[in-house]
Amino acid sequence: MSEPTPRSSSDDTGSPLARHGWASWRTGVASAVAGNPVVQRATTYREVEIVALAAHDRDHATAFVASTLGPLAADNAQAARLRETLRAYLHDGSRAPRTAHRLNTHRNTILHRVARAEELLGHPLEEHRLELALALELAHWLGVRPASRHERP
Repeated sequence: MSEPTPRSSSDDTGSPLARHGWASWRTGVASAVAGNPVVQRATTYREVEIVALAAHDRDHATAFVASTLGPLAADNAQAARLRETLRAYLHDGSRAPRTAHRLNTHRNTILHRVARAEELLGHPLEEHRLELALALELAHWLGVRPASRHERP
């Protein structure tokens, strides 16, 4: 993984790196992506910052992904394709043509996948956009795993 450029001690941006230091940064990133076979390239802290913060408690993060994504949290190719499409679609501001270009597919394919995902979720994406986006990021970087016995807090 590539490390960010060190900041001067006068940095008062309030970033997690500035507040917690290099050791915390390394530990957070390593735990955020540990064991995920999808992450095979250098990653910047900025790419996994929210995941590192949200996954501080791995059991609760896993339960959150399972409860938020429901059937989309399944560990199979169809669910993975829908998750990655939704992740890109939300990242692209819900613009199907842009997502289609990014994923090298047709706009109608994107719209069909989004409609299928909404059907599986049981609600429109916009109803729980923030929770959905976070769950998709966690699933992307941490992978999907069966939820623990504990319910979501």
